[in-house]
Amino acid sequence: MKQITYQLDAFYRYGCNGCSYSSEEKSQLAIEDNAGQTLRQMMNDKGISEEDVLHAIEAGHAELQPVHDKLHDLALDMEARYWLFEADNECIDECLEQYFDQDIEDGLYSPEPDNEDYEGELDFDACRNHYLNWVNSHDDDYWFIAERVGLSLDVVYADSEATYTITEVEE
Repeated sequence: MKQITYQLDAFYRYGCNGCSYSSEEKSQLAIEDNAGQTLRQMMNDKGISEEDVLHAIEAGHAELQPVHDKLHDLALDMEARYWLFEADNECIDECLEQYFDQDIEDGLYSPEPDNEDYEGELDFDACRNHYLNWVNSHDDDYWFIAERVGLSLDVVYADSEATYTITEVEE
C-alpha cells in the first residue's frame, strides 16, 4: 500500500458583501501500490489534478479508478457538509417539523425539551433545538440529515464543483 496526500477544494458562491464561500480540506489516503506507482510518474510541481487523473484513466490506467472514485466521493461529502451544517437554511424549521412526529412514532427519537425546566407538551416548538442536534448527530448518514432539513443531496451532488488535487505520493 502507498499513501497519498490530497487536497479537496469547493467553491459555493459569493456573498452579497463580495466574500466568497468555499472549503478546503487536506488529508491522506492509502492506495494500492500499482496506483501509487502510476501517480508517482504523473507527479509534477503543481500536483496531480482530478482532470489529470481522469485523463490517465481514459488513457488506460484503470488502476486509478478506485483512487478517483474515493477522492471524488470525499469531495462530494465535503460539499454536503457545507450545505448541511454551515449554509444558512431559512426553511429548516418547516422541514424539521414535518419529521418530528414521524421520528417519534417510528421510535427513532425520544423528545426532550430544550429547556430542562419546561413542563408543557413535548411538541416540536418545545424540543426544536434538541431535535435538530439529534438529527445532526447522524453525521454518518448525510441522506438522513438532508431529508429532515429539506436539502436535496441529489442537487448538491449534481451541481458540485468540488475537486481534488493529489499533492504527494509516498515513495
